[in-house]
Amino acid sequence: MEFGFERCVDVCCVKDVYMIASMAIVITVCVWHAVVPAIDNHFERETASRCDTIVAATLGLAYVVAHIAFVVVIASRVCTIALSVSPSAIKRSQRIFCL
Repeated sequence: MEFGFERCVDVCCVKDVYMIASMAIVITVCVWHAVVPAIDNHFERETASRCDTIVAATLGLAYVVAHIAFVVVIASRVCTIALSVSPSAIKRSQRIFCL
């Protein structure tokens, strides 16, 4: 099987999903920072502090898990593509880049 454009598009789509997921995490953190003052005003200080700690830990864990998952997915797809490239396609691409 030769290296084709559709395989590059596949990896690029994963990178797009990574960017969108990263933006979603940032937006979630921004929304949480907007909600924190309301929680501080309506609940006792200890309850608000505990809630803030739980949410911060949850968002941090989601951030780490999302990045680990994306690294695994991207690495596996790149390795799959690299293993499927034929030697003749590699030689042909080397000739093109050397011209």
